[in-house]
Amino acid sequence: MRQQTLNAWPDPATRFEAFEPGPNSAVVAAVAAGDSLWVHGPVGSGKSHLAHAGVAERGGFYLSLADDQLTPDVLEGLDQFTAVVLDDIDSVVGDANWEHALFALWNGCLDQGHRLWVFSAEPVDGLDWAIADLRSRAGQLPQYALRPLSDDDLIGLLRRRAAVLDLRLGEDVIAYVMRRHGRSTKQLVGLLNQIERASLRDQRVVTVPFVRTLLGDRSDAQD
Repeated sequence: MRQQTLNAWPDPATRFEAFEPGPNSAVVAAVAAGDSLWVHGPVGSGKSHLAHAGVAERGGFYLSLADDQLTPDVLEGLDQFTAVVLDDIDSVVGDANWEHALFALWNGCLDQGHRLWVFSAEPVDGLDWAIADLRSRAGQLPQYALRPLSDDDLIGLLRRRAAVLDLRLGEDVIAYVMRRHGRSTKQLVGLLNQIERASLRDQRVVTVPFVRTLLGDRSDAQD
């Protein structure tokens, strides 16, 4: 296999306890159980967080297929791992070269009794497959849909993630973030990571003015 740069190791700070399940408790439990499965949900719904958490909890090889620098031969030999975690598979479905490589990997995992955890923006039937047999293989996996979090769930996410980062967030800061920042899981987790780094760098307590400055928000100096 040609040497390639792989994003194979998950964020060590991403764990199940930092994931706010909201209406998705069954999905979290299924990923934690470690059996082969297909999880789908829109961008920012937390798919990659769950993929990383599964690897951190049970081991395995994680690979995001959204990296356009990768080529199909990156999949060669991955069936040696007892669990293979394919994130963003929708990025390559429809490309016959990628699907032939995926089909070989799928069969290798099945032959050896190894697990496949697949994460996608779409369910199996929502993708335009080039190889019918691969679509059939994918359709045999249990499918789970990630549903959007409510505002209350997103507040729970902020509290959970802050606790994991050992970051003190006052209720006024949480309220400000909910008013001024994007509401996807990915956006909120990214913001908390940014706040943590800036707070450590500047040795600052996290306050609304501090977060406002970080966001470059001058729209309401009275917050």
